[in-house]
Amino acid sequence: MLIDQGMLVNQNGYWHISQNEAILSELASPALPPEDTLIDQHYVLPLPLPDTIQGVLAARIDLLSQVEKQVLQCAAMIGRTFWLAGLIELVTGLNIDSLLKTLNVLIQREFITEAEAEKQVRPPVEHDRVFSFKHVLIRDVVYNNIPRIRRSQKHAQLALWLEEKTAGRTELFAELLAYHYQQALANWSASLLVNTTSTSEMAGSAQGSSTEPLNLTRQELTRRSITYLTMAGDQAYHSYYTIRAIQAYTEALELLHDSNAAPLTIARMHEKLGDAFAQRANADEAWHEYSHALQLMKEDPQVDRNELLCLYTRLAELSTRWLGWFGVVPFGRPATEWRSCGILHLPGDVVYAANEICQRRSEERAC
Repeated sequence: MLIDQGMLVNQNGYWHISQNEAILSELASPALPPEDTLIDQHYVLPLPLPDTIQGVLAARIDLLSQVEKQVLQCAAMIGRTFWLAGLIELVTGLNIDSLLKTLNVLIQREFITEAEAEKQVRPPVEHDRVFSFKHVLIRDVVYNNIPRIRRSQKHAQLALWLEEKTAGRTELFAELLAYHYQQALANWSASLLVNTTSTSEMAGSAQGSSTEPLNLTRQELTRRSITYLTMAGDQAYHSYYTIRAIQAYTEALELLHDSNAAPLTIARMHEKLGDAFAQRANADEAWHEYSHALQLMKEDPQVDRNELLCLYTRLAELSTRWLGWFGVVPFGRPATEWRSCGILHLPGDVVYAANEICQRRSEERAC
């Protein structure tokens, strides 16, 4: 902050207080005389310094021009790491030359830095320039000062742009898409109107040509959030990143309940949660999720018999082979009934038939 205001200057590798009379006169506070003990301490200045790191960062950001703030806010919408093509999509009323100059200014002021080629994460657009905030706190301070309705609009716009740019490989960006659709949903309002912008022909003057504005309803944002949360959860589950899988499935399940989804759809999400808990050796939670899924499936007359058999098998396996995982061993009529169904109602060899059915279903879900 002191450097940005010109109070501290670097001379020959050392920092000194500026001798600019105009700056020093602004620091003078004639309202109260200085204490006697401070008269001879010429290096003490009556500065109203912020008392938190966030306050210091906010003060530095306040000194930026409107254009620099706009670019910084659009970058914060993307995340700590962001891409030039993404900025071109979000920034309005600024040509690409001005955008690049603004980015250079922000780099010089140490708000952001450009990632080295060998350390770059894969961007949605091939050979794109990648940048990141100097510190995650800078991004957080900038992001928290953006109005909620604008956050929703920009997150939705960026998610639509990501879907377009990653067509055919969206699974590589499932986490990002889930995040941006979730944030758009969390800040949604009935007036949300997303203006999708084509950036393919952006040359040097104004922003590219705009397509018809898209009115994203709350239901549509919910549907897309569930889709990508489920995809992200499946990826985490198959990578044995179980904590993330549980988190993604739980968030998707909450959205399914909020949107009054079909019981069978909710049951399948409970089953996914049960699989994730079982992978983590949390038998109590896995049993709870499988039991809930089974109850919902049994209420649907159109349910596939193989889905029921697979759930019965999961429950039977938990309560026999993995009994030592339980904190509280399940007992009572439902537990006995489900265990019996899982063992007795499978055609052919008990173990292999059950495993074959569940393996086929797992492979179908992974596709």
